[in-house]
Amino acid sequence: MKKMILSLLLIISSLQLTYALDTANIKIQVAGAFNDNRYFMCIRNVGCLSIRAAKQGKVFPVMRTVEMDNIYIVNLKNNQLYSQGLPASCNIAVKPEQTITISGKLSTGPHESARIDQLQCTVN
Repeated sequence: MKKMILSLLLIISSLQLTYALDTANIKIQVAGAFNDNRYFMCIRNVGCLSIRAAKQGKVFPVMRTVEMDNIYIVNLKNNQLYSQGLPASCNIAVKPEQTITISGKLSTGPHESARIDQLQCTVN
């Protein structure tokens, strides 16, 4: 029985490793003065990703190729969604086994509008 359980755990572990290798990853490195979990970066066909979790080291796996034409920054304090165009460095397809790093500086404007300044992307 112990051998069967151990074998099952080994199989599950190897499946998870294989599954993890087949994903594209999104890494967000956004600086700024925020201490709560109110700001999210939303990407079409991916979802909304917590900027605070990313600041704490979270890398977000995505099960499909990531293609971005714009992003949205959400401020949960005022329940607003702000669209933001992307520089040329972000207009690339990120395939499985690649990681896109989105970096910049979170800034707020009138009425607590939010955007990422100095936005740039790198893929590796």
